[in-house]
Amino acid sequence: MFRQRGERHGINTAAHILLDSSGSMSGCMTLASTACHATASALAACGVNVGLTAFPGHYLTAQANWASVSPLIRHGQRVHPKVNVTSGGGTPLAESLWWTMQTMLPLPESRKLILIITDGDPDSGVQAEEALVGAARAGFEVYGIGIISAAILSLLPGNSLVISSMGELAPAMFTLLQKAMLRRA
Repeated sequence: MFRQRGERHGINTAAHILLDSSGSMSGCMTLASTACHATASALAACGVNVGLTAFPGHYLTAQANWASVSPLIRHGQRVHPKVNVTSGGGTPLAESLWWTMQTMLPLPESRKLILIITDGDPDSGVQAEEALVGAARAGFEVYGIGIISAAILSLLPGNSLVISSMGELAPAMFTLLQKAMLRRA
């Protein structure tokens, strides 16, 4: 049954997709949600531990503001098709990054990737830059896709790209993540 003894290296990777669901994304949330689900499904099929979160989260009526994040698929949870996201609020990228890192740090995978999908500037560019510095120090690899907006290019030079239409989102996600996965394979 066993021909030879040997060691086989696995992917040993956790990936988290952060989807901007701010008010400016209102016209494209259905397509963006579908692309994120397809990417999460493909990654999970390859053995990657996947998470998917929308930011900002849902509207908190008692506090009259928006929650920073809304987890759609948690790490270790089976990828499911219920990733319908509504848009509204600002773009709390820094808060979302810190939350994602805090969620991913205890995961057993040695490699941790974060993919940001956004259509504009974060609420606080300085805080977003600080979060990205923290991510790099903690060993996270962060990638980004800008939808029509080039703001992501200044936050993640060399690890991001910009698309000009929503139809390009799914192929861009697969291309960017494929390059990331092959970088250390």
